[in-house]
Amino acid sequence: MNTRVTLKRDGIRQLLLGVFALDILFLPFVLPIAVPMSVLVFPSWLLFARKRTPLQDHLLLFVAAGLVLAVYMAGRLAPVNLEGFGEAQFNNTGLMMFMLLSFAAIDDLRHDNLKLIYRLLQAYIIFSLGLSLAFLVDPYSYYALRSFWAFDDSDMSLGPISTITRCTGILSDPNNHAVSICAIAAFLVAVKRTRVLLNLVTIFACAIIVTTTMSATGFICLAILGAYFFYSSRITNSKVTDSMTKVFLFLVCLVIVAFVLRLVQDILIFQLALERLGLSDVNSRFDRWAIIFDLPKIYTSLFFGDGGAIYWDGRLYKPHNGHFHVFFAFGGLVYVVFMANMFNIRKWDMWRDAAFMAIIFAGFTVNVGIYEHRFAGIWLLLLGGFYEFAGVRNASRREKRGQGISAMSARIAP
Repeated sequence: MNTRVTLKRDGIRQLLLGVFALDILFLPFVLPIAVPMSVLVFPSWLLFARKRTPLQDHLLLFVAAGLVLAVYMAGRLAPVNLEGFGEAQFNNTGLMMFMLLSFAAIDDLRHDNLKLIYRLLQAYIIFSLGLSLAFLVDPYSYYALRSFWAFDDSDMSLGPISTITRCTGILSDPNNHAVSICAIAAFLVAVKRTRVLLNLVTIFACAIIVTTTMSATGFICLAILGAYFFYSSRITNSKVTDSMTKVFLFLVCLVIVAFVLRLVQDILIFQLALERLGLSDVNSRFDRWAIIFDLPKIYTSLFFGDGGAIYWDGRLYKPHNGHFHVFFAFGGLVYVVFMANMFNIRKWDMWRDAAFMAIIFAGFTVNVGIYEHRFAGIWLLLLGGFYEFAGVRNASRREKRGQGISAMSARIAP
């Protein structure tokens, strides 16, 4: 009887994880309001939790979610007379609550579901590549197709093609799309390090996708992905042969890249991507981070923020930095809990496989990301997949170590 109940519960947990992933990665808005269907996964999970004490396992997350709600309510009691500020408070608070609570659910639902997570993320790369190819062929048709994932079903018509005409996949922001794609690819490479050809194809697909986003941040993340691939890949068992093979493979990749660049140099989208990359200005980011020099603002935000949005210098302030957004919008306490959970490797001997976290961190630092539910959901899926992968890897190591000890005991036994 207990076995039957356990199997049923495991099936429901797998179903909930599948619903969350499908909604985040592929589905348009299904509900009659502008809220993703994946928000229903958390309350459903509470009914079918792997353990009966989810509050104990994720106490800090629930405390942080309660604090986020309290900060929002306090911010609403002292409303700022500024158009759009109240709406930004509400939306950002809802998305922060979604991320914190959904993380508790995903951290439980991911158990024994690494294969499901891997295959869905792999399918998302293929799906995004298809959208990018459609964008390369005809941006107007892509935007007409993209309207299917918009809540109001409006026609996303375009004017003349320019550097502001960028592919966003089914996300709303091209930078978020580029960062999430590179992070997913880094996770896939980590899980299948010996599948060198498959990983090369994945990285090549990412390069196409990032090019269509015209994201400078995306190209930085792509460089991190490429470096991680050559660092982590296992081609042969011999270290010397492996290193020599990697050098040869790197040179081959350079030749292929040069050949491809020559082929696509006359394509308009590629030319616009290079133009936009050349126009990127690091100083513009630093100018938007000027709030860091306002010490009184920092002191007043150590415990409580502005209620979900940032009011500074008489306006709704958007610093294009996730750290500043969380700190000044919700306060230092929420920021510490957020960072401690969302960038937690847990198993420090697995840091070599956590390149996706470096990519997410880069995107979080120079953009924000978390205020888009698809980006936030992908982040959670990657964390859940990584923790499950770490568990599988450590179990395999313990098994091999146990077999070695058993073999040694057998040899020395009288």
